[in-house]
Amino acid sequence: MSTLSMSKADQAICDEFNLYEYGISHLVTMPNNYKFIIGDLSYEEFEKLENSGAKIELLTELGG
Repeated sequence: MSTLSMSKADQAICDEFNLYEYGISHLVTMPNNYKFIIGDLSYEEFEKLENSGAKIELLTELGG
């Protein structure tokens, strides 16, 4: 989840501990439930994975 789309409660925790968005990765779950992480996902790769039935979630690494 990006810090831009966090709930108010999660944002309050980040504010309390001075956490900010440090990096972004994508968790890809294939239709057969095989999972892997991609650090740099191009639009073409995203589209190809999505068209294959994969579920793609944004993971945000937080740093202080």
